Amino acid sequence: MFLNNSDEKLNVADSVEVVENNNDNWYTVSIVERTVTIKASHLYHPPFASDPLVVDWGDGTDIITVEPDVGTPSNEYSTTFWHTYQLPGEYTGTIDWYLGGTHLLNTTEFKVIIDPKTYAVSFNANGGSEVESQTLEEGEYVIRPEDPTKENYVFWYWSNDSSEFDFSNAINTDLTLTAIWCDLLAFTSTPGVIA
Repeated sequence: MFLNNSDEKLNVADSVEVVENNNDNWYTVSIVERTVTIKASHLYHPPFASDPLVVDWGDGTDIITVEPDVGTPSNEYSTTFWHTYQLPGEYTGTIDWYLGGTHLLNTTEFKVIIDPKTYAVSFNANGGSEVESQTLEEGEYVIRPEDPTKENYVFWYWSNDSSEFDFSNAINTDLTLTAIWCDLLAFTSTPGVIA
């Protein structure tokens, strides 16, 4: 899912670290689910404002320039930042690191493949005829099934959490829709009586 300068693709469930290193300066890149984390480190000397990383996430969001945290002297100085991809797709991003205005490491290219999430939609006919379930990808819409049937009842609507389900909304979770019925016998007129 996340690789340096490679066309190979990994499964979205993988978390892979990529290390770019020139002995005293390096960074690691990892991904868990949809979030990419980059950790940049300097060895032996503190980072300065002139030592930024420039990251293009490859998904149309703003290119960012990250200045490493300035700290007191120690053996390692690091800064960590991350980005979460919102939509499924294949993205190619780049990382460039500058030290004192000079390009420090080769441009690192990374590929991120975000598979769409899938959701299950089931229909509880509530005593009526069976309705087939659906499996949908995020951003898709539940296909309105044919109305179920039930003796002495008229189908009214599909309910989700005690309210009528809106089929014009894209799905983003598993759902169980329940049939709501109107009792025909409650509305049948008795001969000679005005209902």
